[in-house]
Amino acid sequence: MKSAPRVVCFYENWARYRPPLGRFLPTNIPPHLCTHIHYVGAGVHAETLRVGPLDVFADIVTGGYRSTVELREHNPDLKVLTMIGGSGQQQDSLRAAAATAESRKQLAEAAVEFLREHDFDGLDVDWKPPHAPEDHAGLLEALRAAFDRDTTSTGRRRLLLAVELTPHPDELREHFDMERVTAAVDYANVLGYRYQVTERSVTSHHAPLRTPPGAPADAAGRDILTTLETLKQMGADMAKLNLAVPTFGMSFTLEDPRLAGLYASSSGPGAAGPITRAKGSLATYEICDKTGRRGWTAARPFPQDVGPYAAGEDQIVAFDDETSLMMKARMAREAGLGGVAVWTVSLDDFRGFCTGEPFPMIRALKAGMLGIDESGLPTTPVPPTTPAYDASDIFVCPSDGKHAASDCEHFYLCSGGQPELFSCKEGETYDEELRACRPGGRCTPQPAARVAGFGPTPTPTQSPAPSAGGRRRRPLTPRRRGPSAGPISFYTFG
Repeated sequence: MKSAPRVVCFYENWARYRPPLGRFLPTNIPPHLCTHIHYVGAGVHAETLRVGPLDVFADIVTGGYRSTVELREHNPDLKVLTMIGGSGQQQDSLRAAAATAESRKQLAEAAVEFLREHDFDGLDVDWKPPHAPEDHAGLLEALRAAFDRDTTSTGRRRLLLAVELTPHPDELREHFDMERVTAAVDYANVLGYRYQVTERSVTSHHAPLRTPPGAPADAAGRDILTTLETLKQMGADMAKLNLAVPTFGMSFTLEDPRLAGLYASSSGPGAAGPITRAKGSLATYEICDKTGRRGWTAARPFPQDVGPYAAGEDQIVAFDDETSLMMKARMAREAGLGGVAVWTVSLDDFRGFCTGEPFPMIRALKAGMLGIDESGLPTTPVPPTTPAYDASDIFVCPSDGKHAASDCEHFYLCSGGQPELFSCKEGETYDEELRACRPGGRCTPQPAARVAGFGPTPTPTQSPAPSAGGRRRRPLTPRRRGPSAGPISFYTFG
C-alpha cells in the first residue's frame, strides 16, 4: 500500500524575533497544514558531542520545543522533528562527530537522549558538503542503528531520520553515497532552492525547474530536473525523496534599472525586506507588498522553466508563486517522489494578505502533490486558538536617526533606511524634542496604521522590461514556443 505524500514544513526558531507583522510562533502553525514539521533547530557541542538547544530562550524558556510537539494534540498523525547542522560552527561539530566509529556512536546516543527528553519524533541532519561520502553515510547509519536499538530496548515507536541533500549534481556525485544514504534514512529533502546566490554579477532564479534557453553557460544543468535525474542515476530510492521549494524570493540590485530581467547585470544582493531584514531575500508577503502596493511590475517570461520575477526601481526579486509551485509538486508526484518540503512555513503569506487565504503557497504545493485543485483539499478540523497577531503596519524610515513609534514607550532607530525598534526603560517615555527616553518625556502617540490586505496587482507582463543600450548584460527574453504567461495567481486579492 502506497503511503500518503509527505508535506514537510520547516519552522525556524528565529521567526519569533521578527517585527510584529512578521512574528511567527509554533502555535501559529495550523496542525493539519503539514504532515511533518522540522523545528530548526538544535545544536551539537563540538567537544562533548552532546545535543542541546541552539537558542535556550526561544527553544526552552518560551516553550518553542514544547509548543511545537503539542500541535500533535490536535493532529495525532503529525510528526515533529528537529534539525542539527545548518551552518558555521555546527558544520564543524558534525565533521567532528563523523570522524570515527566511536564518535558517531557517541553523537547517536546523545541524539536519542535529547529527542526522547523533548518528545520529538525524529532528527533531521543538515550536513553540507564538502565531506567524505563514507563519513556522511556512516554518520547516518550510526544514527539509524541507535534509533533501532532504542526501539528494541524501550518498545517505543522508532525515531525518524531525515537528511538534507544539496541540489548540485557535481556535489552529489563527489560527496554522497546515495544508495547508503537513502537506505539509512526515512526520507531526504532535496534542497531545490539553492541553485544561485545573490553575490553573482547577474540576476538569476534560485529554484529553476529547467534551465531557461539562452542562460549563461555556468547555469546549464543547475536545475531541479537535472538534479533528480542525477539522484536516480546514483541509485537513490526516489520514493524517499522530498522536493524542497522556497516561500521566499531571491533579490538583486540592478546595475541598470532599465535592464530588468533574468541574467541581467547585478551589483549585488537586493535591499533587505522591512520585515525579514535580510539582504538578498524577501518573504512571500514582502513580495506581495511590493507588487500590490508599491508599484513593482511582475513578469513570467519562462512559465515552463522558472517562476516569475518582479522589479521596481533598481531592485528585482525572483520567486515561486502558486502556479510554479503546483507545477513542481505535480512533477514530483509524477516522478515518483514521496513528498515535498517548504522553506519555510513562516515566510509564506500566513496572514492571507495576498489572496485572502492564509498559507497560499503551501496550500498550492499540497494540492499539486495530491493531484487535485486547491478547492479539493480535504477539510480539516478548525485549528486551535492561536495568539493574536499585532497587525501594525510596516514602519518606513523617513530618514536615518530616531523616530517616535506608535506609543510613547518605544522608538525606532533608523540606519540605512532600516528601522530597529527599541524600548524605553520602565518609567520613561520617548521625548520627541530631545530624541531620547526620560521620565516625563514629551510624546504624542502616533496612530498605528492597520493592514487589512493588499490591493490588486497590475497585470504582469510576459517579457522583461525593454532593454537599453550599454555594455551591461541584457536580460533573457523568450525564444521558443510555449504557453503564454498566465496571471501571477497569488496576486488576485482585492
